[in-house]
Amino acid sequence: MIRRALIVLLIAIVPAVSTVGAQAPSQTEQQKKFIPLSEAPQQEQIPSARLVITAYAFVVLALFVYLVSISKRLSGVKQELARLENETKRSRRA
Repeated sequence: MIRRALIVLLIAIVPAVSTVGAQAPSQTEQQKKFIPLSEAPQQEQIPSARLVITAYAFVVLALFVYLVSISKRLSGVKQELARLENETKRSRRA
């Protein structure tokens, strides 16, 4: 138990200590110059809205499929329970 706590403590402390000694790199002459956005080179743009909507649609669809699966299993359990109740009622009568 103590060994695990020490390992977790080391894992938490080592990254924190290593970042304290790190210094920000000095800016080069080119980084100091201001370039208006209109003059900046075109970069590839990711269609983020489409990706976010697709991700949410996937999650909602997966949730819907999961709920349908649970519903089907629950109805199967209800049918099995009703069948067992009927069998126990018949066996008590006999």
